Amino acid sequence: MALKQYPAFLVLCSFLAFRALSKILSHLPLPQHVARDKTRTWRWRNLSVSMVHSLLTGTWALFCISEAPGMLTDISDGGTPLAFLLPCVSLGYFIADTVDMVANGQSRASWEFLLHHALVK
Repeated sequence: MALKQYPAFLVLCSFLAFRALSKILSHLPLPQHVARDKTRTWRWRNLSVSMVHSLLTGTWALFCISEAPGMLTDISDGGTPLAFLLPCVSLGYFIADTVDMVANGQSRASWEFLLHHALVK
């Protein structure tokens, strides 16, 4: 199976996709009370990317379980190719989010998210 041969490449692609999404979102209009403050602007964009990740991977996980219900009792075989891809996408997101927090000087204010990302990885 081709996907399983290149997990690092898949994580990199996911990282780049979430960074691109963040960049795209930075060009969209913001609510007035958010646009006035740099930290609120960053947080709005960061939480928007997080919501996209949550909706995408949550739906994806449910689909994977419906396609291969045996994964609920035995995850060792990896299930389907889509099930293999899901943690690669999430890891790419976690890395992108961590980079975003550190690059924007939000790591101290968002330490609980950094801890979450470290524990989930």
